[in-house]
Amino acid sequence: MEIVDSLIWIDWVIVTVTLISAVWGIIRGMVREAISLATWVSAIMLGRLFGPQVSEMLAGYIEQDMVRGSIAFVAVAVLVMMVGSVLSSAANKVVSATGLSGIDRFLGLIFGALRGVAILIILIAVISLTPLAEEPWWSQSQFIPMLEQLRDQAAGLLDQQLNS
Repeated sequence: MEIVDSLIWIDWVIVTVTLISAVWGIIRGMVREAISLATWVSAIMLGRLFGPQVSEMLAGYIEQDMVRGSIAFVAVAVLVMMVGSVLSSAANKVVSATGLSGIDRFLGLIFGALRGVAILIILIAVISLTPLAEEPWWSQSQFIPMLEQLRDQAAGLLDQQLNS
């Protein structure tokens, strides 16, 4: 109980973000979460890849390049999201029909908790660049140093990947 007594408000925010993400993972399940992540990444990548071609198709209808390009990107991304939604629904039905819902939800819990930690690492990375990192609560937190260590490890891995 000693550790619980030493937690401050920011630590409780960190715990809450992680728990909400984990519960969301349980509710949706691993299959749906994985397809959702893949869909978002695909939507952004395909929007960037095919947006210019769609933009050219819209040239006769929309004059302003920036508006046309934005609409084209969004159109491709929305189309990919719709396909991802159909795939997610079909995969979820397969998981339910095979009786793997329990395993799917347990893995969803793990995925959700890891996603929560990833979100927190990104937030810590951004906040550490601001004056908020100089506030007393930043150094008093029990969990921020752990997240900073994970941030540094992730940055090192990313740096290795980009330089290889």
